[in-house]
Amino acid sequence: MRVPALTIGDRAAHGWNPPAYAELLGIPYSETIKLAPAVLAQRLDIVLDTNQRVVGKVFIEGYEKRVDAAGVLAYAQKALQR
Repeated sequence: MRVPALTIGDRAAHGWNPPAYAELLGIPYSETIKLAPAVLAQRLDIVLDTNQRVVGKVFIEGYEKRVDAAGVLAYAQKALQR
């Protein structure tokens, strides 16, 4: 059984089907120009680079909150006294 991607009342559009989404929403739809693989790759790189920055920022913020700051400070002080 496939889960509908979009439902309105008792009507649904399944999977990746932009023309069906438009019909369901009552808006006009026209096919877009197919992009060259190089252009698609460039756009994908933009999305992936942005995602990497966001995920990295969230990870670092979460990691900073989990670190035992007092323990790290004590360890550093011991290491510096050697």
